[in-house]
Amino acid sequence: MLSLKAGNNQIQCRFRTIVLVVLTLLGLYVTITSIFVAGQVNTKDKSKSKSSANLELHKSSSDVLWGYFRGTKIALGMTGVWCDVAYETSSPHLGSGCYLRDRLTCTGMPTIHSAFVDVVSKEVVFTGITFLVDTWERETFYCEFSDGSVSASDAILNDTRSFGGQPQYVIVITCPVTASYMRFMKSNNIGGDKHPHKITLRRVSEPRYAYRNIPACNTGVHDTTNHRFLSLCTMAKGMDEFFRVWLLYYRYMGVDHVYIYDNSPETSLVKVLRPFIRIGYVTVVPWAHQYTPSKTYLEVQIAHENDCLWRHRHDTKWVIKVDVDEFMQPMDPKSPRIIDFIHNFGDIPESVATLRVRNWFFSKLPSNVSKDILYSGTVIERNPWRSPDPTEENRGRDKCLVLPQRVHYFKIHGVKIGGDTVTLNPTAEMRLVHYRSENPMHRNFRIHQFVRDDSMRNIWEQILFWKDRTADKYIRWTYKKGAPVDDVHPYKKKRSVL
Repeated sequence: MLSLKAGNNQIQCRFRTIVLVVLTLLGLYVTITSIFVAGQVNTKDKSKSKSSANLELHKSSSDVLWGYFRGTKIALGMTGVWCDVAYETSSPHLGSGCYLRDRLTCTGMPTIHSAFVDVVSKEVVFTGITFLVDTWERETFYCEFSDGSVSASDAILNDTRSFGGQPQYVIVITCPVTASYMRFMKSNNIGGDKHPHKITLRRVSEPRYAYRNIPACNTGVHDTTNHRFLSLCTMAKGMDEFFRVWLLYYRYMGVDHVYIYDNSPETSLVKVLRPFIRIGYVTVVPWAHQYTPSKTYLEVQIAHENDCLWRHRHDTKWVIKVDVDEFMQPMDPKSPRIIDFIHNFGDIPESVATLRVRNWFFSKLPSNVSKDILYSGTVIERNPWRSPDPTEENRGRDKCLVLPQRVHYFKIHGVKIGGDTVTLNPTAEMRLVHYRSENPMHRNFRIHQFVRDDSMRNIWEQILFWKDRTADKYIRWTYKKGAPVDDVHPYKKKRSVL
């Protein structure tokens, strides 16, 4: 009986050994195959020009993707296993350029939130949010263009920085646009809202995984006439009534253009801001993306930030990143506007990517508030008290002035991968006035110590004086005499006017 059991144990051990050997051989086969297919186009240590020298791709009529590596023809995989996303384009009237209605998800592929073609750097850009456990930085992707040409992706930087209470990780994939497709897109007038690019993104290691026909539009400008000095990007949801005062403030401060990523699935923001859109000051971006269930809403916010910085890295020098309840206030009397502050700041070292602006909460007293303050027409007039001190640095409240060309990955309050950060003095240079208690999502927010501070109310009076006398067509179109202010106290029945 004992010998029978011993024999069974030996058989089981041999069987496990055989299974282990088979699995090991299969693993080696997969590894060798992947190295053979992807090794010649590994972008970790090659230039864009070198990749095209070793790689030539063709698609046959049978939908097989063939690759020629140094004269050797191999089948890389069937193109029939993919996620076709051509229908995901947004309506052109919602903003200049085209954007994805929602994030793209597909088996075996990274989550993608945006795609566009930068005509200045001549590359396709895909931005998305990923997990820490993902290893997309080890992958190479193909970008397949509608003229049949293909290019290999550049090296993907690995985002491992987990700062913040809820870590999210960024991925940006770039592919050079082939010379033949550049000629093709120009001759066929491709790249606008009505005729976007249709680009397929495919994994090299497993070519059956791909996004097919991703719509993308051109971005970037070659000439200086359309280049902006100072732009602003924000994302909002259900904040329509706050925009007018906020936009007027930043217009006065010297912002050239505002990009509003609208996260509301059913929105009226385009209608509310139509005068601003009509005269070219505001672009409303449809951004009602859903976040991945295993992530948080920050996925959508971080995705919009990286889309903004990458999409506009060649058509604006500076980008302000703030929310609708946040107002950057210059503190130096010699530089009363943000644009003045930047010009007077001096030369920015090439190593610096952002100027960090520290947060300072403003609010109103919880009791014994006069009616003229409680029912004032604007968020600025209603909240003339602040906390005694600014929020400590790096506590998740700072916001930034960003040089987009010097940032690779960004997350809400600062750079994840990119250049250095300089923190501004909140009492002598610039501070972030934050009316958090006015935000519908944070109505219960309170500060517990109060210091009277009328500096923002004084700036608002200057803005009203400027508004009545400026020849700025923005003001003429959007702030006509007697026009109601949308930003009013929720308990005031009668709307005030500017």
